[in-house]
Amino acid sequence: MDDSKTSAYYRDSSRFKHPEISEATARSIIDNPVHVETQDNGRVRYYGKGTFRDGSVTMYIRVVTAPDGETILTAFPDSGFSRRMRRQSE
Repeated sequence: MDDSKTSAYYRDSSRFKHPEISEATARSIIDNPVHVETQDNGRVRYYGKGTFRDGSVTMYIRVVTAPDGETILTAFPDSGFSRRMRRQSE
């Protein structure tokens, strides 16, 4: 793993809170998002479908990066993403 492209929080906390999401899955979502949002603080939210490490579940995952769009700050399942997108399109 390239520590320069992940935050200390991701390395020390987020990966352990959500071990089912590999860094490779997070990078895949950054490279091929279904939706992207920029937060007021410049951080970037990438949304995409990902499969857990064991292949058991495919669901939407949110990956938040630093403003550079590369440094992963956190990654976690986002069960409300599809509902939010449906509401926005109505």
